[in-house]
Amino acid sequence: AYPFLSTGKAYKTEIEMRRADNTRLWAQLIGYMVNPADTTQGTIWVIEDRTEHKRAEEALRNALLENQAILDSAVLGISVVEKGYNLRCNTKMEELFGYAPGEMNHLSVQAFYADRDAWQAARAATAQDFRAGRVSAAEYQLVRKDGSRFWGRLSGRPFDLTQPGGRSVWMVDDITERRQAADAI
Repeated sequence: AYPFLSTGKAYKTEIEMRRADNTRLWAQLIGYMVNPADTTQGTIWVIEDRTEHKRAEEALRNALLENQAILDSAVLGISVVEKGYNLRCNTKMEELFGYAPGEMNHLSVQAFYADRDAWQAARAATAQDFRAGRVSAAEYQLVRKDGSRFWGRLSGRPFDLTQPGGRSVWMVDDITERRQAADAI
């Protein structure tokens, strides 16, 4: 801490400490030099117990890891969309569309449709369903990164049904074989 303190800068860190009763705590330490021009005047230290904050962070981190594990083991592509952009998705979604891990993040949803007209039609139908408080479910011809096409069944809903224009979650399933079998009959 001294190199920071001696230049007049505050020193801030988070460390695990031990109390007098031998229990452990996570503490945020902030140290200040009383007078940087005269280091013999000492320092002032503020210690904040961050144990509960640290536990909450750990619980949140574990919940996120659990959610990601669930998403990545799903047999459907799952994506979170906001304002027409894919925020994040599971591994199955990336495989379905032929993208590398993370490559679909922040990509416009329009990239997954055959053309602008198909995208606008899907967007209009979705907006109508969401405004009516319904799950949006439809089948569309979709496009992979390499340009190949497949039939997908999309099902989506807003996270908050009172905010139809907000963030939504989508599931996509490749139904190409089912469509081809139906066409053959």
